[in-house]
Amino acid sequence: MKVSPIEVRQQKFKKAMLGYNRTDVDAYMSMVADALEDMRRELSATQEKFTVLQNEHDRLAQMEGKLKDTLLMTQEASETAVENSKREAKHIVEDAERKSRQMLDDVFMEKKRIEEEIARQQIQKDLFVVKMQNLLRSQKEILNLFEEETDAEKTEENLFQVESHEQESKDLE
Repeated sequence: MKVSPIEVRQQKFKKAMLGYNRTDVDAYMSMVADALEDMRRELSATQEKFTVLQNEHDRLAQMEGKLKDTLLMTQEASETAVENSKREAKHIVEDAERKSRQMLDDVFMEKKRIEEEIARQQIQKDLFVVKMQNLLRSQKEILNLFEEETDAEKTEENLFQVESHEQESKDLE
């Protein structure tokens, strides 16, 4: 039953013969009305505080929700960034390995080409040496033949001179 302080103050009782002392009842009723009024003021102030606190709670709950959402998005973004970084690092490593293999292949191909060129040059050198040896041998043979001819001519000349001398000697005698 809701009773206001005004209702308590305006409440009238019937008069009875052996009833309560009216001044005491009025004083008590006034005291009850004052207490009821104080309680209503406290209740109103408490309700206002409750409303303020409820609004603050709602605001903080909303802020907490936003912070949780932000934290979740940040965490997801961080995980995505880490995954992207790992994926990019993997691609970089794979690309570097591919380039490294290609470079090694190129180096081995160049090495093979150089070795083949060296072998070809060695064959050409060997052929040149053989040709030069043959040329020298043939030139030496020509020189030997020339020397033999020269020796033969000298021998003939010497023979001729000896014969001439012998002839002169015979003639002089």
